[in-house]
Amino acid sequence: MALITDSTADIGVAESVALGALVVPLTLEVDGVVYSDPGSLVRPGLPVMTSEVLRARMLAGALPRTSLGTVQDFTRHYEAALCAADRVLCLPVASTLSGTFASAVQAAQIFGDRVRVVDTLAVSVALGAAVRQARAWLDAGRELEAVAGALARYGEGVFLRLVPRDLRWLIAGG
Repeated sequence: MALITDSTADIGVAESVALGALVVPLTLEVDGVVYSDPGSLVRPGLPVMTSEVLRARMLAGALPRTSLGTVQDFTRHYEAALCAADRVLCLPVASTLSGTFASAVQAAQIFGDRVRVVDTLAVSVALGAAVRQARAWLDAGRELEAVAGALARYGEGVFLRLVPRDLRWLIAGG
């Protein structure tokens, strides 16, 4: 069983490899240039923006804008995952926070029942935790639909507290 998430899950490259999870990189625009988040299959032609470089650019006054993962991004990742597995469980960012979820669902339709997309209603460390839990349950022999059902709305049981030093980045990002 292949696992797919997106870069909002805050799972690094080494951990994604250890989990056997592909990470769909979202994009961000900084000073008119579009960059890819780090991920498994970076969108062709886009430079990768690391967190260190992004932080430095923001401190210098840049106002980054994020963009959703596209249907094409998810399709490429589903195709890659299905080369090594019969089925895919995809856990993208919450549908209530991004159009990325809709892109994941639309791309999954191409593959029929081979791809299952679950709305965990989670983001960031909560989404990463859902991916880790999915891998643990799948490795323990739980069926895909049981894992999908258990992780649906997972984020509702997670409380994240964010205390930014400066609200301008949240305001600028919408």
